[in-house]
Amino acid sequence: PKGKAFVVAYGAGDDGKSTFANSLEKLFMPRKVACTTTLAQAASTHGAAYLKHARLLLLNESNGKISQTAIDFIKRLSGGDGVPMNQKHADITQGHIKAKLFLTCNHIPRFAPGAIDHALLKRIQGVQFYSVPKKDQDPFIEDALVANPSYLIRKAIKAFANLQNGNYEFANCKKDSL
Repeated sequence: PKGKAFVVAYGAGDDGKSTFANSLEKLFMPRKVACTTTLAQAASTHGAAYLKHARLLLLNESNGKISQTAIDFIKRLSGGDGVPMNQKHADITQGHIKAKLFLTCNHIPRFAPGAIDHALLKRIQGVQFYSVPKKDQDPFIEDALVANPSYLIRKAIKAFANLQNGNYEFANCKKDSL
């Protein structure tokens, strides 16, 4: 799907998902990152108002099932549609959130019964993280990633150029497991 994808990083644990997400948060600076604990929290009208100026939305989803409300929110957000926002002491308005979603979870997301949505499944770009034995883990990897943003920026630019050359089509991922 053109530009409507969002990342789901999944893995059993001790695999670097949180470290990578923490590095992204530091690189984007706190003013441009919103962190919430669940999709339900982000999808609430108060939560959506909180996301208004964010450019990256980091979500750490429990291993519960993704509800229809959360699916609707993800589709609106990843599709660039308006979402209801209720800022304190103000009327509910429709607003556009420009943040890109980055969801981390220990398992491939499960959908609540009857909530499976094939349009959403097309948008998921699954990235599996693999466990690293404790003896091979670098306790300073997060600092190293944040200390060298130019390397990450060069990689991001190269990836964006590849995306442009591919007519903004994301590379095929194993969708059968999602």
